[in-house]
Amino acid sequence: VGDNCIDRYLHPVNRTSVGGNAVNVAVAMARLGIKSAYVGAVGDDPDGKRVLETLKAEGIDISHLRVAKGKTAYTDIALQDGNRVIVQEQMGVMETFQLDQALLDFVSGFDLAHNTLLGQTWRHLRALKERHVIVSFDFSDRANEAFLDETLPYVDIAFHSLPEVSLEVAKAFAQKVFAAGPQLIVITMGA
Repeated sequence: VGDNCIDRYLHPVNRTSVGGNAVNVAVAMARLGIKSAYVGAVGDDPDGKRVLETLKAEGIDISHLRVAKGKTAYTDIALQDGNRVIVQEQMGVMETFQLDQALLDFVSGFDLAHNTLLGQTWRHLRALKERHVIVSFDFSDRANEAFLDETLPYVDIAFHSLPEVSLEVAKAFAQKVFAAGPQLIVITMGA
């Protein structure tokens, strides 16, 4: 549930691909033979059509993917010292995407719901957890105390990005997150 975009890799890569954290998880699951759906929004532009066609080709259920008037999200990405660096993000129609009751009911029919910070689903984590859905959430690099306190009790699998910290700091952060509820914590640390 959440973000989709066109990843636009800048020079010297010079290529585009359908991406976004939630889309990538749906595709990975489908490729492993797990029934998978994607819930989000694309624009009524050529990029939106590309996202729809790509997900269909991957066998993803897109019955609840909304097409809205406007532009599909995109991300400009550069490579620096082996790391992906986001140069610019435009959320397009995902900026106003919200889970409504129909979408929440659909998502609740799955065993696991992977959510993302950019997908604006954090307000619904409690409802998903109360419906006995395994909740996975990618916090990206957002580690502010209030946000973590509000969300972590409803998350089973937490993803965090902590570039440029020591292994000891990452381990201490993982222990703090674990104590708040998630039973699996994945921390990426840049290169």
